[in-house]
Amino acid sequence: MSNVSGPRPTKNQRRDEARQRAREFRVQQVRSDRRRKFFIQGGIVLGILVIAGLVGLSIYTAQPKPVVWPENMATDGIILNEGMIAETSAALADGALPLEPTEDPNLLNITIYQDYLCPVCGAFDTANGDTIAELVNTGAAKLAIHPISILNSKSSGSKYSTRSANAAACVATHSPDTFWAFNQLLFANQPAEGSAGLSDDELATFANDAGSKNADLIADCIKKRTYEGWVEAETKRALTGPLPNTDVPNVTGTPTVIVNGVQYTGAVDDAAAFLGFITQIAGAAYSANGSATPTPAP
Repeated sequence: MSNVSGPRPTKNQRRDEARQRAREFRVQQVRSDRRRKFFIQGGIVLGILVIAGLVGLSIYTAQPKPVVWPENMATDGIILNEGMIAETSAALADGALPLEPTEDPNLLNITIYQDYLCPVCGAFDTANGDTIAELVNTGAAKLAIHPISILNSKSSGSKYSTRSANAAACVATHSPDTFWAFNQLLFANQPAEGSAGLSDDELATFANDAGSKNADLIADCIKKRTYEGWVEAETKRALTGPLPNTDVPNVTGTPTVIVNGVQYTGAVDDAAAFLGFITQIAGAAYSANGSATPTPAP
């Protein structure tokens, strides 16, 4: 076996070869630096875009939801008169404040702030709903109902307080004269705290069972939660106050029941106590106005 090799490069050849390799290395280094710089700059730009996107998203999500007002609730509640016939009013514009309700000095003016998930509200309605209905139906009283939302945390993430208040606003808008019947069905079928509450389909079914007109419009309104923004805004107004036509500064719990400006503080499930309160208020109205305000017999 033999080794074959060419002539050994000269010193000048070796120097030229080393220079060539150095030039090639520098070219590769420049290219590598350019690629590195490109990726670094691209990463910075991408990072800036991501940060800008996140900031923009946070600004967008922080914007308040547009408030779509329901019809017939311009005072932040629905007002029912003799025969449970609702007072009508146009929907207010986004950003508007509720109108001041006008109370009749010759009647019992009953105002209720309630949450449809609130078991205490359910107990009050069970004990006193018939009395209130009799007072209104006989022309002795007018009733203002404010459905608010303070118990969403008690409905397993389903926001039932908001959904049910929105459903009430849907009925108030599209079939106001069946509002009381719908209100009573919600309390008669009140879900327990801690549950997900009634589904949107069930709420729509109860609206239909209440004899509501425009069932399709109400079902769509419930599903889309058209008045959710209003429910949130109205609830905030109730919790921060001031409450109109009363010295009660704000709602601190539900139900908050006010008659002719005076808050009822008796037992919610004591029908006799509430009737006594009503009778006392009626007597005060008679003394002030010199005209009788009728009340149902105990």
